[in-house]
Amino acid sequence: MLVQKTNILSPTLLQTINDCMTKNSDFKWSLVNNTAGDEYSIDEAPSFSHLIFSKGQPVSPFWDLFTGVILPIVDASEMPFQQLRRVKIGLITKRDKKVEQGAHVDYHEPHKTILFYFHDSDGDTIFYKEKFDPLKSQPKKFTKEKTITPKANTLIGFDGWQYHSSSSPVKNGHRIVMNINFV
Repeated sequence: MLVQKTNILSPTLLQTINDCMTKNSDFKWSLVNNTAGDEYSIDEAPSFSHLIFSKGQPVSPFWDLFTGVILPIVDASEMPFQQLRRVKIGLITKRDKKVEQGAHVDYHEPHKTILFYFHDSDGDTIFYKEKFDPLKSQPKKFTKEKTITPKANTLIGFDGWQYHSSSSPVKNGHRIVMNINFV
């Protein structure tokens, strides 16, 4: 079941975060050769990421700023929350044609995921009917269940074992999404 909610952050906070990610030269992006990860990639689909929180601790110098964003987003989802696993921001740039990254799950342990869209973009997120099962191998084929076009200030919450994928924008210059994984 997908949870979708809009208008989570104030316009001023949303703009401040967007400016931080796109206009601040101290906000560093790292190249990711395969957006969905090597295990799930169908072809090379590079993107960029900025890790905020990992392995039980903040890892970004911008942690304090993002705390004021992450907690309201998790609260607004109304999904049960115990502890953060990871918070990562992904940036996919415009391509000549739409490229869908491989269907994947973020962890092979039970978890929940929230995607938060910072701006409007045509780089859709695709959700599939298949769910990860630790006792079985990964499905060879996936059936699209729902496609969501990123809209600014919107969260999508779901069971972390639901296969999903991102896609590259072809009209907008980029797609920036925060991925929050938690238990």
